[in-house]
Amino acid sequence: MNIAVTARRPRSSSGPLTLGAKLRSRAHKENGFDTIRLIAAALVLVSHSFPIATGSNANEPLMLLTGGQATLGDLSVGVFFFISGLLISNSFDASRTVGSFVRKRVLRIMPALVVVCALIVCVLGPLFTQLPPGTYFAGAWRFMGNAVFLPSDFSLPGVFQDHPMAAVDGSLWSLKFEVACYAGTALLLAVPKTRTMLATCVWIASFFVSRALNGGSGESGLLFYIGTMASLYRFFGAGVVCYLLRDRILLRKDWAWIAAAISVAAVLTPVFLDAAAIFACYALLVFAYECPAWFRNITARGDISYGTYVYAFPIQQMSLGVVGASPWLMTAMAMPLTFLAALASWLLVEKPALRRKKVAAPRPDRAPPINAEARADAAQW
Repeated sequence: MNIAVTARRPRSSSGPLTLGAKLRSRAHKENGFDTIRLIAAALVLVSHSFPIATGSNANEPLMLLTGGQATLGDLSVGVFFFISGLLISNSFDASRTVGSFVRKRVLRIMPALVVVCALIVCVLGPLFTQLPPGTYFAGAWRFMGNAVFLPSDFSLPGVFQDHPMAAVDGSLWSLKFEVACYAGTALLLAVPKTRTMLATCVWIASFFVSRALNGGSGESGLLFYIGTMASLYRFFGAGVVCYLLRDRILLRKDWAWIAAAISVAAVLTPVFLDAAAIFACYALLVFAYECPAWFRNITARGDISYGTYVYAFPIQQMSLGVVGASPWLMTAMAMPLTFLAALASWLLVEKPALRRKKVAAPRPDRAPPINAEARADAAQW
């Protein structure tokens, strides 16, 4: 049974420089979100090279710069969540039913995730395990729980046990939290009269909860999940609130430069990630719409950011035997190999799956989608 999604008619735009005006204009598809996500995915690879090669984040560049507050991976995941918050909110309003919204999300995330998990279990594991095949496969199938967001170990029996990190694909940890954000946001946006107030209150509360629980670090059980979710929702919620207030948000370059400067200055304070979730996200939003054409064209032929994110970690683990304990050599070796794997994932798995999407015209009482073409909705993950 399909349940209709309700949404308010967008307020009239006060000028061409509002986010709402951009989203409703023909030029809205000319943005740099895909390329920004690809850069963020590449920075996650750089960041992970340090613990994979050395077993520690102690010398990771941003960790050193922020006095142990965050890594490049932490900040990049925040970028993913911010962009997702904006695009997912738009996708919800552009969907005729909750079912169609869920279907689009499943088609974007699940095919590539299932394939990468299956390849890890059936190809990588047997090649690298130190155990007999029967013993290995007896426990290896538990890894497939990661493909359906069940609590699961990121390691495989007898695989990489002598490495500084035994995890085969530690990057998968964030996906269940992102899916939880999708579900929570759908519930918030389904309340037409109070959704802006509710979403804003939840977003503000996430800062206090994250601070109280230290982003889940050092916690266990339910407190770990609450703290981690709150930490990530600082960014995801920023995207949701930007979408809901799109007709009041001016995309001004001078404000973006000020916001970027505040974010950089916050590196020296204990509230770096809090500041990034507010000021850096605004600067990123403006840049996405004001970036030069050459920057947008980097991903004009396809979005390989998701593939880069899910394939980088296992490729880095496999490269450890060649590069040794050098994070930078690992980065140099793993980056091109990861891009090739991500391109194969896009061409052979993700793009064919996305052809199954049916982009329906929004109902008259809904905001037009950011892009009425399939590729724009395909970019959301």
